[in-house]
Amino acid sequence: MGKLNEILNDSSSALLIVSAADLKEFAHDLLKSARIEAEQQLKEQQKERYLTGKEAAKMLGVDTSTLWRWGKAGHLHAVDVGGMKKYKLSEINNFVKSKEG
Repeated sequence: MGKLNEILNDSSSALLIVSAADLKEFAHDLLKSARIEAEQQLKEQQKERYLTGKEAAKMLGVDTSTLWRWGKAGHLHAVDVGGMKKYKLSEINNFVKSKEG
């Protein structure tokens, strides 16, 4: 697939004669490459990020005591990560969206 990609990426015009087997191999390699890239992007999107109370408070523009009150009220929940209370970024984003809408 490397040589064919070189030819395709070259800015000059070229007339290609390609066998069906070569075209099939190219398509297979292209799809495999696209699948691997999509899987990597999905894994990155699924990684959860956790914020400290200070980071979450700064992001929301409130004091850490407000986060504590929101937690008591059931709006935001801190989770224990390595012995520290942290906030899920996804939960903070969902909280902000619910207040905006």
